[in-house]
Amino acid sequence: MRDKIRSQDIHLVNMLKEELQEYITQPIPNEKFEAAVSSLIYQIRKTSRKAEHLVLIDEDSVWDKKHMTFLYKEKEIVLTKKEREFLSLLFKNVNQGFSYHAISLKLWGDGYIIKQDRIKTLVKQLRKKLPRNIIKNIFGFGYKIEMQTK
Repeated sequence: MRDKIRSQDIHLVNMLKEELQEYITQPIPNEKFEAAVSSLIYQIRKTSRKAEHLVLIDEDSVWDKKHMTFLYKEKEIVLTKKEREFLSLLFKNVNQGFSYHAISLKLWGDGYIIKQDRIKTLVKQLRKKLPRNIIKNIFGFGYKIEMQTK
C-alpha cells in the first residue's frame, strides 16, 4: 500500500511538471500537493527566461521584479515592505551603486531624514534572510548588487 502511494505521488509530480492541469489522484496529503505545486511554479519562473521581470541570480535564486519577491529553492523568502523596496531598487539598477542618501530618498521620501545606521540595519536583516550575500557594500558610500549581464 505504501509503495502504491509513493508511486502515485511521483506520478502526480511528473504530471505537474508536464504542466497537465486537470489531473487528480486519490488522496494525497496537502503538504505533498502544495510542495508539488510550489515546485512547478518555481520551475516555470526559473525556466521562463523570456519574462523580463525575472532575474535569475543563480541556479537556486530568482528575483521577481513584478511581484517584488525573492525565491530560493522553490520557496518565497518572506520580506518586509522596506526590504522588498530596497531589493527592487537595487535589481532595477544592477551594478549601479546607490548612496545612503539616495537610498533614503527612494525608500522613505524627501520629507524624512534617515540615518545611515537605519539603512545598515535594514541590509543586515536582509542579509540574514537571503541565501548568500548578493548585496555588495561600497565602503563609505552605499550599496549595490553586482551581477554578470548577458
